[in-house]
Amino acid sequence: MSSNDKPLLHESRKTIMKHALLTRLCVFILIVTSNQLIPTFSIDNDKSVLQYNQCSISVLDGFTRWDAARFLTLAQNPDLRSPKFRSSDFSQESCSNAGVHQNVCTVELTGVFDSSEQSHAFFPMFPTLVRGLASVVGNSNRDESGECGFILSALVLNLLCFVLSSVALFDMTILLCLPRGRKIEKSHIEAAELTCYLFMFNPASIFFTVAYSESLFCAMTFAGHYVMLRNDIWWGFEVLPFIAASFTRSNGSLNIIPFIVRGLGGALTFPHGHSKSYILRNKIGILISNATCVFLILLPIYIHDHFGYTKHCNNNIRQYEAPQWCSGENRISSFYGYVQRKHWNVGLFNYWEIKQLPQFLLASPILTCGFVGGYLWIKRSYDQFENEARDTTKNVLARFVHWVIYAFHKSANLQERLKYEKDNATDIDYLKGPNALPHYAVLMLSSIIGLLFAHVQITTRMVCSTCPALYWLLSSHLLHLKEPKSVKKNRNKSITMYGLIWGWFCLYNLLGAIMHVNWLPWT
Repeated sequence: MSSNDKPLLHESRKTIMKHALLTRLCVFILIVTSNQLIPTFSIDNDKSVLQYNQCSISVLDGFTRWDAARFLTLAQNPDLRSPKFRSSDFSQESCSNAGVHQNVCTVELTGVFDSSEQSHAFFPMFPTLVRGLASVVGNSNRDESGECGFILSALVLNLLCFVLSSVALFDMTILLCLPRGRKIEKSHIEAAELTCYLFMFNPASIFFTVAYSESLFCAMTFAGHYVMLRNDIWWGFEVLPFIAASFTRSNGSLNIIPFIVRGLGGALTFPHGHSKSYILRNKIGILISNATCVFLILLPIYIHDHFGYTKHCNNNIRQYEAPQWCSGENRISSFYGYVQRKHWNVGLFNYWEIKQLPQFLLASPILTCGFVGGYLWIKRSYDQFENEARDTTKNVLARFVHWVIYAFHKSANLQERLKYEKDNATDIDYLKGPNALPHYAVLMLSSIIGLLFAHVQITTRMVCSTCPALYWLLSSHLLHLKEPKSVKKNRNKSITMYGLIWGWFCLYNLLGAIMHVNWLPWT
């Protein structure tokens, strides 16, 4: 990338930023309009749903539904992560009947830990930043004006993060499809801009605007991927955005995949013209640096778990007997996992119920994209392996192992983009090339988690905020359909695919603004 390209990129980034702000304004108007014109579904009798409705500005109510209320409540009162008890929980009668051991009432406290446990299902970065921003603007009080201030702070934070995510995705796409030393052309800008427009109208767009943590998580994740693709920044800095992402959402753990791929790929690459001792030191250095990055990315999740244990199991607290899962045979390995299982029934096939069929149908488009994207990348990589390696091994398992080694090797070889150019690949082929292995791996793994383990309705927003490969997959397909040969041969197919992709995106934006805002389940 030459210095002459910088003015062109600067103008394109400005355009992306303007359009990102414009799309957020459109979503904001949709939310407010839906909240004002459509009768709100009553959830007053559902005690499991937390409401955040003390703000006197009614147009902001639509931004506080479902988990947004929990994030805002935690931002306003972080102490909710600590167990709270009513005086009736420790009445003289109940303690006398249950007994007292070492000045600790051992009465069975059924349900009194539920609120504090549920609070630990929400990671601290987003509510902490919302609280900090609210204090800066002077609205951190616990009255009506204070609650309005928290809502506005969350909206401003998400707006800034959404713009940052859009710019980071634009730069990532340019780096991925541009071989080094090659001048930026109009086709590169077109591919990057289309990718960003797909992101701006993604089917989970509603969650990037309301007081959810998706926008912040996406900004940190995309920024980390951008720094990795640059490959000219010390690894200690490129891991920082991913650490922040892990403090924001639990699926930040998926960000270890690029480092695993890079570490294994580097270890399987053998440079020519060096001594064995140099190669050995080089391999050890690659493995240690990437293993350190993996450890640092997972560390926030451990810290969050340890914080939850401390709040509930600290022996210095003498007001109550600690929960049974704090020690002994009942001790749990992961506090976060325990909370998800106990309060949201998260687990393998736990959500596979007939009554959840509508949720699976809503998530089917994103699941299809995830699995199709993974399949297409694997097929493309295996075909390239067949053409280049010419492996004559008949054993299927051995060929599979050889292909896996080949794929890791190619993913770590930055010169593969130059080789693609020699093979006359088009610009959009880079978006599905060897260097995109970790991104398509994250896309497929996210889809598997959403389908088998998590509540399937979170799959759309999880994939849209975690996987840039989703947008590369769709943009490369749309750009391929625009090529003269494709338009001439499959004009009807091109129109149909355009309509399906953009129709899906626009429909989910509209339905999200209607259903989520009015307390109806949404993906």
